[in-house]
Amino acid sequence: MRQIFKSGAGGTGRALVHKLYWYADLAKELLLKPRYRPREFWERRHAQGHDFWTVGRRAFDEDGNEAWYDKLSQDLVAEFRADQLDLRRLSVCEIGAGIGYWTRLVRDLGCERYLGIEIAEAAVQWLQPRFPGYDFSVADAAEVPLPGTWDVILMIHVDEHIHGDRFRAALRHIKAAMSPSTRFFTTYRTEATVSGVPYVEYHTREDFAAVFPLSWIKLVPRPNVGDPMLSISAAHAE
Repeated sequence: MRQIFKSGAGGTGRALVHKLYWYADLAKELLLKPRYRPREFWERRHAQGHDFWTVGRRAFDEDGNEAWYDKLSQDLVAEFRADQLDLRRLSVCEIGAGIGYWTRLVRDLGCERYLGIEIAEAAVQWLQPRFPGYDFSVADAAEVPLPGTWDVILMIHVDEHIHGDRFRAALRHIKAAMSPSTRFFTTYRTEATVSGVPYVEYHTREDFAAVFPLSWIKLVPRPNVGDPMLSISAAHAE
């Protein structure tokens, strides 16, 4: 059974219930260790709903996830401005469009040409009517090259769900879709970390450097203390 927990009135009780629900879900993953099949996994999650319980940190309730995502989005927008990236004139491709959080952000920043790549058809069916001016494609970025080239490529909290050789294949597809001025923004792990759940495999800057030259990889400042991000571009090497 699926539930959504928000804070507010009775927030302490709801938070406790959410924690109990999350611990039960985590225990199932740790004990059963189901094999991670990306397409099946994300189809199942998106078939159940389209909220932060689907794509966010399950240790957080909906309000906690909203606050967590907001810090990261503020850091990303600050980097757009510092790097003079005006999305009103730039194309954006997002790997893992999910519940449309980042889609909404780039729309609000005036982006007109957007493509959301999403492995789950259930997600695309939900996203398309909500963003009618944007394009979405059901595809696995580890298996299918990205169409064309893009000014900005986003992959926010998606890398950890693409594992092993598939992760490197996805990076090669992203690199092939980059021009010399393209910026590729991604979250990453600052230190090598072992995940306890089968659907997460963390990646460090060195993992990205298996495909991209280190001179292309820049650490994004975190004025709002959002999660660590990288900006990857051939322009950074100039």
